[in-house]
Amino acid sequence: MAEKPVIELKAIQVSQFASQETNCYSASLFVDGQRWGTVGNDGHGGADHFHGVDGRNYGHLAILNERIAATFPKVDLGEGLGEVDADLELVCSEIVTTFLITKDFKRAIGSYLLFTRTDKPGLFQVPLKQKGKTFAHQVVADAVRVDKPGFVSLNALPFDEALAIYRANAK
Repeated sequence: MAEKPVIELKAIQVSQFASQETNCYSASLFVDGQRWGTVGNDGHGGADHFHGVDGRNYGHLAILNERIAATFPKVDLGEGLGEVDADLELVCSEIVTTFLITKDFKRAIGSYLLFTRTDKPGLFQVPLKQKGKTFAHQVVADAVRVDKPGFVSLNALPFDEALAIYRANAK
């Protein structure tokens, strides 16, 4: 059985204004701890483009995709389209999506009290800066908690747990 490859993207740069149908991005690609080259997408709905270090690794792309297909879970395309084998492009897309959601979450949690409620689905927010003053999230949470059943502050949860809830509710 094939060993699951460790795929990492470093120095991710995303151009939101140029992202149309897909994320417009570029990044350094590492496979199993070794720099493999670069990967990116023009943001117009086309496939990712891969450039191997000094022209290398092109011949290994098919082998890497076979390892990924054999060791990563299938990817549900949604909308009744079914599942497909994972490949390098799908893995990179997921890494970029996670990068963007994490970046957005860090920005949001610094500016807002983020919370969920048991009586209503969704994610709610209250600015931490009000009437020219910035309040600690706990002060705002204490005020909001009073009339919100099942109030759970993401700001008070461990980062990974709060990020998972944020991601599940991100639109």
